[in-house]
Amino acid sequence: MRAATSDLVSFLAAKQPFIAADLFTFTFLDGAAPTLRLASTDQDITHAGVTWFGSSPALGAAVATRDPSYPSPTRSRWNVKNTIEVPTLEIDLMSDGADYRSGVNIKQFIHNGLLDGCEVLFQRAFMPTFGDTSLGLVTLFGGVVGPVQIAARGVKITVKGANVRMQQFMPRNRYQIGCIHGLYDVGCGADRAALTHSGVVASAAVNAVTWASDPTSGAFASLGLGVITMTSGAANGSTRTILSASSTGVTLMYPFYEALAAGDTFTVTFGCDKTLATCSGRFSNTVHYRGFPYIPPATAAV
Repeated sequence: MRAATSDLVSFLAAKQPFIAADLFTFTFLDGAAPTLRLASTDQDITHAGVTWFGSSPALGAAVATRDPSYPSPTRSRWNVKNTIEVPTLEIDLMSDGADYRSGVNIKQFIHNGLLDGCEVLFQRAFMPTFGDTSLGLVTLFGGVVGPVQIAARGVKITVKGANVRMQQFMPRNRYQIGCIHGLYDVGCGADRAALTHSGVVASAAVNAVTWASDPTSGAFASLGLGVITMTSGAANGSTRTILSASSTGVTLMYPFYEALAAGDTFTVTFGCDKTLATCSGRFSNTVHYRGFPYIPPATAAV
C-alpha cells in the first residue's frame, strides 16, 4: 500500500487516461549541492514549488534560470518486501558527461564520491495532462546508494532500502589501538570551535589550496586529516578532507567539484589520527582517549 491523496485515488478509480512520470530526488552529503532532482521526462515537472529537471530544457519555460541540460534517469527494476530483507532499486543515469551543473562531468564527480552516502527518493506523478501535478505524488521507494557502475554513456546506480543500515554489525566497544571516539563528538569532548580557523584563498590547483596567510598561526601541521570548508564562492558549503598541510596551504584528498578563486573564504579544522600521542600532544585530551594502544599483537598469543 502507498499513501495517495483522495483526489488521486478517485481519479485512478475512474480509469481516466493519464501521463505517469518517475521523479528521483538525490540528497548529497556535499553542502554546495545538497540535492539533485531529475524527472524521467524530457520536460521539467513542478509540484508544490519544487522542480524536477527533464533532460531537454529547451522544451521548458525556465531555460534562462537553469543549466543547459541534465542527465536522463530511468529505472530498470525495483522491489519492496514486507520482511527484513533489503529491497533494491536500480537506476540507469544516462549522461554524455557534460550535462550537469554548467556542463561539468557528472560521471567524474560520481567517480570522486558524489554519491557516497547519498539518499534517493523515488516518487511518481500521475498527471491528467502533462505538467498537472494537482493530484499529488506517490512515494514508491527510499534508500541509500549502494554499488555504482560507471559506463561510457551513463551510470548504473543500485539503491538499497534504508534498512540496509541494520546489517552493519558493530559492537558498542571495539578493542583497537586507535581511539573509538569520533573527533569532536560527545565522547571525545574536544572543542571544534576553538580548533577551527578562518582563511582566504590565494590560489587553488586541482587538489591543493594556497592561502593568503596561515590562519593557524603556525599550527598548520595539526590540520592533517582535518577538514576545509568553503564559506564563500562557487564551492560555498562544500567540505573536503585535508591530506597534509604546510605553511603555504593544504593538500586535499579529493578536489572540490567547483573551481576555487582567489578571495574565496574558508575554515580549516584540526584533524586527528586516533593515536594516543596526537590526543595528548595536539588536544591535551588523554582523559577521554578510548583506544587500547597496549594490546599485545596476535602473535603474542601463540
